Amino acid sequence: MQLPDPGNMEMAPWADAVIYITGQYTDMVPLDGEQWRDWGVTFFSNPQLGSLHPPNPYAFDDWRDWGRALTECLSNARGSAPRVAA
Repeated sequence: MQLPDPGNMEMAPWADAVIYITGQYTDMVPLDGEQWRDWGVTFFSNPQLGSLHPPNPYAFDDWRDWGRALTECLSNARGSAPRVAA
């Protein structure tokens, strides 16, 4: 699955895009405020997405760094579309 690069986005629109893209796998709640780490932990509790070993948001100081790591993790998942050069 291909998540948008968080580098050129604000946090809330990026999180909304992630929710939309991962909607077939999980019913994530919208990001509330600036608590991206708490929101990001929900990837661990989902059986399908958690099995892909998403990065721990508490291991990152910047949400964009974590978002890039999550994007990389999910794009490498079996059955994902091939990566497109930026």
